[in-house]
Amino acid sequence: MKHQNNIKKMDKRCLFRRSPRGVMIWGAWLTVTFVLTSSYFMADKTSKLHRYTLEKIPLRKQSEEAVTRASPQYPLTDPHGPPSAGTQGTKVESRPEFYNRYWPVNCSAVFEEDVQEIARVDAMLKKERQKSKKGEIDIASDTLVANFTQNCENYRTIRGFPTKVLSKEEEEFPLAFIILTHKNAAQVELLFRAIYQPHNVYAFHPDGNSPPEFQRAIRNMASCFDNVFVCSKLEKVQYAGFTRLLADINCMHDLVNHSVQWKYVINQCGEAFPLKTNLEMVKMIKAYHGRVDAESYDAPHKLSRFHKLSSRYTSFTKTEDRLNRYPPPGNITLHSGNAYNTLSREFVDYVLTDKEAVQFLSWINMTHSPDEHFWASLRRYHNAPGSYPNITHKDINTSFVKWGGEKASKECVGKYVRGICVISTGYLPYVSRVPNLFVNKIHYSYDPVTLQCMQELLTNRTRNPQLTLQYYKEFPPKRAWYWY
Repeated sequence: MKHQNNIKKMDKRCLFRRSPRGVMIWGAWLTVTFVLTSSYFMADKTSKLHRYTLEKIPLRKQSEEAVTRASPQYPLTDPHGPPSAGTQGTKVESRPEFYNRYWPVNCSAVFEEDVQEIARVDAMLKKERQKSKKGEIDIASDTLVANFTQNCENYRTIRGFPTKVLSKEEEEFPLAFIILTHKNAAQVELLFRAIYQPHNVYAFHPDGNSPPEFQRAIRNMASCFDNVFVCSKLEKVQYAGFTRLLADINCMHDLVNHSVQWKYVINQCGEAFPLKTNLEMVKMIKAYHGRVDAESYDAPHKLSRFHKLSSRYTSFTKTEDRLNRYPPPGNITLHSGNAYNTLSREFVDYVLTDKEAVQFLSWINMTHSPDEHFWASLRRYHNAPGSYPNITHKDINTSFVKWGGEKASKECVGKYVRGICVISTGYLPYVSRVPNLFVNKIHYSYDPVTLQCMQELLTNRTRNPQLTLQYYKEFPPKRAWYWY
């Protein structure tokens, strides 16, 4: 009897589906189910949609003078969906290549200064920092990066390194880059990937004091490319010491002997990140017309640095008399500036070979923070190629650095470390619009979203190259602080 009742119920359901009214009800039920299911999945992906729509936008037609750019080699921030986190201490087996954690952020909203999105990101990162005793976000270990970069073919393919020059203008104006670094190979790799182009040349200087696994990661990265190398002589860099300057000099000796006939060299640290695409850098640097971009200003309050001697120099009984007893060679006037600059090849050749420049390098060895004075002084020296002796140039294009107490730029959004702003996501709307080539500093373990969003912005601008800045027609330029 029970079996017969079940058969009757099944017959009723079949008749219900076959009747016109039943078909309509059944169809409505399927529609509602589909909408609800789609809404569930779309809610999770809303923050990523802005990254995919760009692929459907055709590139603008360029003038005949512009070179047809090859198909973009740059992947979007997350072309395969959120990967495994691959954070430090995490064993990633299925997809070991993705050691950089993906963060669900609407970068377009961040750059548009969307207050709600920036607040959401801040809250998310604050929660992540609270999980660590050090108050830092876990990033990939040096060992994980070293293992990932050990297989060059996989590394180049997975990270989508460009294999073709994107324009003739870039090909005819190759650049050289020096990257001085000492920790966090994962962040260094992100910087390297962001600035790499196959026609440029790159010199790594891993600090001689850095851990073996960090050294291995950097050497693995360099070994995967013909136009990348580790400097032949590494220094054990001391803060404010001569070895910091010597690290750059050592790399420059290697660069001038490299087969790539680069036009300018840019030196940076591992905690910097580009604000411009390679094409944008080329266009801006070409406007220098052979000049060097190096900060240089009069700083009489810093003259005490030239009186101070290294502890190994004990022959001077009165160190305050040093400038009078042993003045700089060639009557070079002392100035202060920045360690990170954009220097022409002719200027570098002069620094490495000119008798007075070599003597000045030896003289400045015994001073405090010589890297902040060597370039600044030679940039004002009348014999140096590309110099402009009578112009004080305190605001340079190479790097944007927000110092505490400096009022020329927007107040830091992030935190200060030794007087320098370490930027957070909330500072990106401002920083992304300054005319500098790089920003310094970013700490990957403090705010990884800054790197993710900046890479996304550079990817989009590389795919759609359209410069809209008030272009520089003279150098030193009148600063156009915003890209409209």
